Amino acid sequence: MKPIAIALLFFFTCINTSAKEPTPQQGNNPLKVDGHDFYGADPSVVVADDGRLFLFPTTDNRDWEKQFGWSCYSSDNLTDWTDHGVIFSNEDSQWGVNKAWAPDVIKRNGKYYFYYYFNNGGGGKGGVGVAVADQPEGPFRELTPERLCRGHDPAVFADDDGRVWLYLQDTVYELGDDMKSLKSGPTNLNLEYRPEKFEAAYVFKRDDLYYFTIARGWNNLIYYTGKSPTGPFEFRGEFMKPYGGNNHHSIVKYQGRWVIFYHEWVKNDPDHQRRLRAEYLNFNDDGTIQMVEPTETGVSFATTTQPVADSVADSIEQRSGDWVVNGNETIRDKRIRLDGTLILPKDAKLTLENCTLEITGDYSRQHSVEWRGGTLVTKNCGVGGFVNEDGTAIHTVFHLFDGLWEATDTTVSYSYGISFHWETGKGVLRGKRLKAGPRPDAIILSGEADVELVDSDFPIGLGVYCNQGGKTKLELLPGDSITATYDRDNLLPGVNWRLKMTNTRVERWFLFLRRIGSWQPPAEVTLAASKDMIVSLFVHNLKGETTLTNDLAEPLSIGNLTLKRSGDDPAGISMYAMYFSGDETDATIKGRTHICEWMQGAGTVRVEGIDKPQDMTFGCTTLELSNDAKLIANQVHFGRPMTWQPENEIGEANVKGNASLEATNISVNRVRFRAEDKSHVKIDGVERLGELIVSEEGGKIEVNEELNDLGTLNRPKVWIITDMSDKRLNGNEREGSVNDPDDISAMAGYLLMANEFDTLGIVVASTHRSQHSTSPDQAQWADDFFGDAYRADVASLNEAIGGYPETISFQQSCIKETAEKFKPNRTYTSLDDYDTIAGLLATAEMLRDDEPLNVVCWGSLTEPAILVNYCLATGKDDILKRVRFIAHWTNSPLHQGSKEHPENVANCREDAAACRYMKQVAAEGKIIFHECGAIGQHGIVSGGPKGRDYFDQFRKSRLGEIFVDGKFVHNGVDHSDSATYWALLGTHGVGLNDLRPDGVNTAEIEAANEKKFRDESQRIHDELLRRSQIVSADRLRPK
Repeated sequence: MKPIAIALLFFFTCINTSAKEPTPQQGNNPLKVDGHDFYGADPSVVVADDGRLFLFPTTDNRDWEKQFGWSCYSSDNLTDWTDHGVIFSNEDSQWGVNKAWAPDVIKRNGKYYFYYYFNNGGGGKGGVGVAVADQPEGPFRELTPERLCRGHDPAVFADDDGRVWLYLQDTVYELGDDMKSLKSGPTNLNLEYRPEKFEAAYVFKRDDLYYFTIARGWNNLIYYTGKSPTGPFEFRGEFMKPYGGNNHHSIVKYQGRWVIFYHEWVKNDPDHQRRLRAEYLNFNDDGTIQMVEPTETGVSFATTTQPVADSVADSIEQRSGDWVVNGNETIRDKRIRLDGTLILPKDAKLTLENCTLEITGDYSRQHSVEWRGGTLVTKNCGVGGFVNEDGTAIHTVFHLFDGLWEATDTTVSYSYGISFHWETGKGVLRGKRLKAGPRPDAIILSGEADVELVDSDFPIGLGVYCNQGGKTKLELLPGDSITATYDRDNLLPGVNWRLKMTNTRVERWFLFLRRIGSWQPPAEVTLAASKDMIVSLFVHNLKGETTLTNDLAEPLSIGNLTLKRSGDDPAGISMYAMYFSGDETDATIKGRTHICEWMQGAGTVRVEGIDKPQDMTFGCTTLELSNDAKLIANQVHFGRPMTWQPENEIGEANVKGNASLEATNISVNRVRFRAEDKSHVKIDGVERLGELIVSEEGGKIEVNEELNDLGTLNRPKVWIITDMSDKRLNGNEREGSVNDPDDISAMAGYLLMANEFDTLGIVVASTHRSQHSTSPDQAQWADDFFGDAYRADVASLNEAIGGYPETISFQQSCIKETAEKFKPNRTYTSLDDYDTIAGLLATAEMLRDDEPLNVVCWGSLTEPAILVNYCLATGKDDILKRVRFIAHWTNSPLHQGSKEHPENVANCREDAAACRYMKQVAAEGKIIFHECGAIGQHGIVSGGPKGRDYFDQFRKSRLGEIFVDGKFVHNGVDHSDSATYWALLGTHGVGLNDLRPDGVNTAEIEAANEKKFRDESQRIHDELLRRSQIVSADRLRPK
């Protein structure tokens, strides 16, 4: 039995990534992704709420006829860029065909509107369209079934009065409130000194002056200024000369500095491709623009930890020590970095307007914002913690214990929450457009809090007090526009706080069940139709055994509290947090769930599973034992569960005072054990899945890494989708050309390794090739071909090694006969016609969150794409958290693919739309997607042994014979798809930690992993040969 998951870190930070400071470079022009220039032109930019800048260029390639869509890139320092892939293409449009050029993007009403131009071959066939998305990186959906208007190079400008204007060269339309209709126009701007040839209009506003900029003669940039968005405009002259060829630009204010984005076109480039660049844009005192000179240095900013108000100055005001506000103080247009605590005493008032306040320190929670009777007013501000030079997020906390916070147009980032207290006074929060930025935690209601939120966006934590008993029923579903009031009238009588929300978005709810104790009146809380919720239990002097489950199929009884679900409604619990107090605590916690935070200040607690140890999974960020507390954990996992993102977070297990931790047969992954004071940590048996850090800071830590007898490993659960089929089917110029014979060799190798996996499904003939539409049942072929061989060999393998299943079954893909491809414009709401996809979903639904189903993809991504689309469309996105997709050769920067057509690789050619969709949702963080690229072909295969003499040794076993004959080319066996399951095992060079979980595969990553597999290739082949010869030896053994 494999040790299981217990990673106890603060749960609100467990699903986010750490920001990094930029790597110093000699020059940032042209812009680069992963160290390589990315080709594009006509850049449009928009700054998101969290301060990240998103860039949308024309996708450049050698053939303008084949420009079919647009990609998106983003950065928080304009040095390090992330490629989000294709976000909109002709396949997403009902009328667009080709020559996809020069988009513009604008944010309005919490959504992102993408205005684009398809030329469609010219002759008046092209025009401007519009698509919309909730996030800047998409997915975008088209708003109109036909073009909005004729014209090209759309530029969109939103004025302070709420009116929005669409510019096409020197004409302008007013857009309707729906952003997809034309309210007025076209109106000609009647420009003076109008150029004969021009394009690429762009409009922005600085102070009270409107700037209309265009490319004259398609090259040098000129500008006009006026007092309204429709003019009249006065000609002001040239502000940038051509850089090698035509130009097209966007201008934005970023972190207090104006920046111009443009493209270069170096005519001696044999491909005539363009590259993107950026420069600072400076102004004279009279508002005129200074000439822009192209540089190699470009622009660079410190990584933003939170949004910076548009008018904040460039300089940072550093403050050290506590900042105690006395009297009334008003600060405007400042970026303040405070290494200390902000204290608001009684009668003190601090007003921040257009400011950023970053609270720093050596570690999280070192400093905070403390209300001690005073008032804080924030208007158009970003407030919160800080990301230090090492890329570590230093979180602060807002203690609104006694005082008032009026927060208007305010974003909170890197925070362990806005919290209240039940003894020190009354905390009042009035939030209007109060928003959660990166890693904000929640507004945690407790004490005598009085909170009103209008047009806001923030996670909410309801503190429900159980000490006075009572009953309540809660429906806590996430929502984009919630209007509701919560107080003691609809909760429990122990509640003294009030929350009123109007048109407020709540992405996630947290439920804090406080003051639980067996001596108090019975309290009952019923959950109805909730979703993805974290439940925190605060228990005093807990005794006996308590069982935790996410589904609450059986009610949870703990102390005086009963927590149950309403009928068949889902309980909606994703994980728990546990807080223990009381010297008389003597309890056992069993369950089938995650426990994301564990705080124990007294007593003894043991952790166990329900049916088997891995049923209890601890998970995310903080374990803290203090005073005389004792925790006994057996066969669990410390640190981050292997499926949780981001993988670079460090779990903390902190033991202090006289506390002790006894752990036996554990696994660890990126965790730090810290023993302070006179505490003691004893670990007997460790399986290292990742980094283990030990820090003795006064206490003692003993680690014996030798594992005791763990029995059968908790093997990775696998579902294979392959396009292979009967090799005897008709091909083209060679046998097997429609059958993927390398998959046949890979499958034989997998079956030789089958004891390392828990195989839950193998789907064959998942292909679009026409030859399969009338072919025989391929599941029957696979059972005859592989099944017979496996059954012949398995007894010997089990006798020598053990753990092999007695039989292996196969299914024929639901798309084999229809050759159906994924339709990106379709919403899949039923799987009635897709039996193998429905089977995959049913399998995932039966698993726990801590036992991911590894969907191994050896062909096109049609079935995975339909599954993901269905889950997202039907509210089953929580199921996707239990699935990891591991794909072979659906993206390869080094082999076959190109900048223009990255999906033109082995396993994307049949269904490129499915590939694009999977990469898109992976980039959005909705699925875990590991791309192997071509590391199987160019690592395992190319680095392996050669010659018939070596491979003929496999032939004494049935599976070995299939392995060799499946695809023997270039004097070796091509089993390149096997990279997926060797990476899943992680024992021979490449592991899943070497593959990014967001579907991204860079040239550097692929090259490094190719080398790792090449270095281990001989060992991989020798292991397969060893197993094959076990069977051979058994056959030769005298009977």
